Amino acid sequence: MNFVITLLIFSLSVDALGSTCEEEFKKSDAIPGQNNCTSMCVSHLANLATYICTLECEKFCKIKSKNQCTLNPFWENILSADGPPFKKLSGPIKERVRNFLKTLPEKIQPKSLQAIVQSSVEPPYMIGNPATTTDDYIILLPAANRPEFQIERIIFHEIGHHMIKNEWITLFKKYKIDFGWTKNGRKGNFIELDGKDSPEEDLVNNLEYFVFEKNKLSESNPLIKTWIEKNFKSNLNFREKCHEKK
Repeated sequence: MNFVITLLIFSLSVDALGSTCEEEFKKSDAIPGQNNCTSMCVSHLANLATYICTLECEKFCKIKSKNQCTLNPFWENILSADGPPFKKLSGPIKERVRNFLKTLPEKIQPKSLQAIVQSSVEPPYMIGNPATTTDDYIILLPAANRPEFQIERIIFHEIGHHMIKNEWITLFKKYKIDFGWTKNGRKGNFIELDGKDSPEEDLVNNLEYFVFEKNKLSESNPLIKTWIEKNFKSNLNFREKCHEKK
């Protein structure tokens, strides 16, 4: 009899803690669908007053796994939004952008961005550049269609400009302090020469290489590579590439 009562109390406790456990899970760095989701969930939830929540980690980590290949509604809205006088993305380039956006960590959602659009005109001062960013838009220029450019890198780079002005602004300020940025620049190597123009371009370039060519960043400036690993953590945990079944 005592065993039955104990089991009943335990069951009720788990039910009561269910919503609390899930809320705590959302506060962690664990991302459903990621290989390390369960271990990160257990590590975070084990710090609570009870270990019961850790028993739910496997379930929490599978919550979104079935929808892993769907595009986040935030990005769905960005792709469908107008950006006059520019055109909406269309054709193969839209599909490539769409497939890349599916892989982005959920935490990458720049609230300042209103649309990703394309322009058929190449301004004289931007000849050869694949894209540019305004306060509201990411604008793909004609050069973005050239084979030497990787559209995924272009999109991530421009998203980075939006993120460090808002969601990542604290990290951006820390970067400038830690690497001694002043009006005269900073010491050390630059992964791209235009990084010398501003700390913003410098950090975005380094983030781009961290995601797409980490070895080159490590060779150019291992301290910056280590700094990004330490400070950005789950901000750059990309989801596996996937494609929705037609």
